[in-house]
Amino acid sequence: MTGAIFPDATILLINLRTLEIAKVRSNVNGNFRFEGVRPGRYEVIASDVKSNCFASKPKKVKVQAGQTLKLSIKLDFDRECKVVE
Repeated sequence: MTGAIFPDATILLINLRTLEIAKVRSNVNGNFRFEGVRPGRYEVIASDVKSNCFASKPKKVKVQAGQTLKLSIKLDFDRECKVVE
């Protein structure tokens, strides 16, 4: 699913200094937004909570005051995932 949109994915933003975690969900277009993020170094991780079969590799970002970052996050399929129906 290269370039597919992932609605309702869970996105975690982890402050690498304080280990504080913020969590949001992507919208129907696969977009997400964190509000009120303080300057610092963070790690961003995304996953598909419905099947738990897709997850991203952690992506490190540096946020500066007044900055807006646009990120593209690739969700990889977990080959050992077992979907129970």
